[in-house]
Amino acid sequence: MESFDQSLKFLLHEEPEDFLRFGFADPEVTVVGPCETDLPSRGREIDGSYFIIRKGVKMVAHVEFHRRHQSVEELAIDVAEAQIRLYRRELLQVDSHVWDLYGDCGGDLLKKRKLVVGSGTQSTYTRINLRATKWQRLLAKGPPALWPLVPLAKDGATEIAVKSARDAIISRSDRKSSHVADQVAAASRYPSLFTSASV
Repeated sequence: MESFDQSLKFLLHEEPEDFLRFGFADPEVTVVGPCETDLPSRGREIDGSYFIIRKGVKMVAHVEFHRRHQSVEELAIDVAEAQIRLYRRELLQVDSHVWDLYGDCGGDLLKKRKLVVGSGTQSTYTRINLRATKWQRLLAKGPPALWPLVPLAKDGATEIAVKSARDAIISRSDRKSSHVADQVAAASRYPSLFTSASV
C-alpha cells in the first residue's frame, strides 16, 4: 500500500496542473506552487495541496485519494477538517478534489458532494470517478499525467488498455526521458495495472 500511495503522489506532484485542470474541468487553471500538506494537530498529511490561480483568483486546491478502507462519511469529515485547517493557515478559499480510486461505471465522472455539518454550515468537494469514462477517451482526451491511471477507467484493466497507455507514455516528446521512465515505473507499481493484463 505504501508503494501504491507513493506512486499516486508522484504522478500528482510531477504534473499537478494536469490533475487540477481535469478536476476543475478548466484548462486555464494555473498552479503557482505547492502548499504545505502537513496537518500537525492530527498528525495527518493530506495527499496534495497547491496554490493556484483560477478565474483571476488565488486559492488553495486540496487533493485526496479515496481508498476502499474509508467510508464516504469518514472521507467527507476528513475533507472538511482539511479545508478548515488549510483556510485557517492560508486565509484563502479552499477547493477540494477527491479522486475515487474504486469508483463505479454508472456514476458521474465529476460530481459535487457535500457534508452538512449544521444549520447553514457545509463542506463541499468534487468527486472524480475515472471508472465513469472509457479508457480510450481518457487516453485520447485526458491530460498525459493521467495516462498511467488508464486501468482505473471503464474496462481499463485489460491488456490492450495497459499496453496502449504504456505506449502513449513512452511516446511523449514533451518530457525528458527520465520523466517518462519515472511515469512508466510509477504506473507499473499501480496494483491493478497487471491484474488483468501482462505487458
